[in-house]
Amino acid sequence: MNRLATVLLICILFSACAHQQAPPGPADPNIPSIKKLADEQTVKQMYECDKKVLPFFIIESHELSPPEPKVGQEFQHSFIYASCVSDPSKPIKGDLSRKIFYRGKPIFQDVSKHVEVTSGKWADVAIIKIPPGAKPGHYNFQLIFSIPDSNKITVDLPFTIKK
Repeated sequence: MNRLATVLLICILFSACAHQQAPPGPADPNIPSIKKLADEQTVKQMYECDKKVLPFFIIESHELSPPEPKVGQEFQHSFIYASCVSDPSKPIKGDLSRKIFYRGKPIFQDVSKHVEVTSGKWADVAIIKIPPGAKPGHYNFQLIFSIPDSNKITVDLPFTIKK
């Protein structure tokens, strides 16, 4: 299958993205971390990766906690993803952006450059502080994974900031 078809398949399956691979983080749930939940073989069997066009990537869950944070509060952005790559020495590479929008205008942005996604099942947790001056209301959280010389995958998650 050609490169464009592979990228399109990734875009379809890629509801969101992953963060740079790192060793398991500390047990404290308030500290950002990436933790391996299942190895490559388990994921290959679970998703029958040997029958799929690789690389394969799927987001199993994606959430904010608390789902309705208060003004000035921090919240967790977490997602669980599974992936298979054809060659473990060649992970999926790109840039990961987390953004918060209020009435269509960005009020927060965090970008991680040169993120690598490898085979396995992973949990990614980041702590995000609501920017000073944010007003109670409806917001949009956006996760973007940009692959150089290819597409960018965007996932939106509406949420409310409480007083």
